[in-house]
Amino acid sequence: MAFNERVPTRSTGTRRTAALALGPVLAMAAGLVTGPATPAAAGAAGCAVRPPHPAGEPPARQRPAGDDDGRSGHRCPAGPAGPAGPSGAVDTAFAATTTTPEAKYVGVAQGDGGALVRDPTSVAPNPHWHDLSLLPGYPGGAVGISLSPTPLNGTARLAVTVRSVTGQVAQTHCTLAPNVVWPGNCTAFTDLTPPL
Repeated sequence: MAFNERVPTRSTGTRRTAALALGPVLAMAAGLVTGPATPAAAGAAGCAVRPPHPAGEPPARQRPAGDDDGRSGHRCPAGPAGPAGPSGAVDTAFAATTTTPEAKYVGVAQGDGGALVRDPTSVAPNPHWHDLSLLPGYPGGAVGISLSPTPLNGTARLAVTVRSVTGQVAQTHCTLAPNVVWPGNCTAFTDLTPPL
């Protein structure tokens, strides 16, 4: 069920004879077609569904989304996006009170939404790390943090600014004193989110 047809070629201007097969069944029997005949069949026989990467892990040795699956010879659709990896931040500031030498304060946005400040003047049973997410106005979902000493009328204070995963920015001011009880020494968070 094949016929010969003379077709012109661009390179030489001469004519060649080409055999054209009729019907996909004959083509497959002759070994001319090896893959599925339709996109629907290609999807059924081709693309392997790859699970999303675990949060925080690099996509090692994986082909880009939509890359050839290596078996069917066609391009696979992109899969669903994996979950966002954890993120967080740390900042430090040196501050002194009227009765203590300069000390290093550490702020951590933990990546799980919490924000902590380490006060080196805290002594047992008062812990060194203090949770600021208990304060009114805390935006939640903190992924960024900034510490800045801000003396006011001779009183040592620490401005703590956080940025949430949704882009909200808020700030609290905490009065510093030896072994002060946190977060009772801090003001409520004030929203400083910039206009979009």
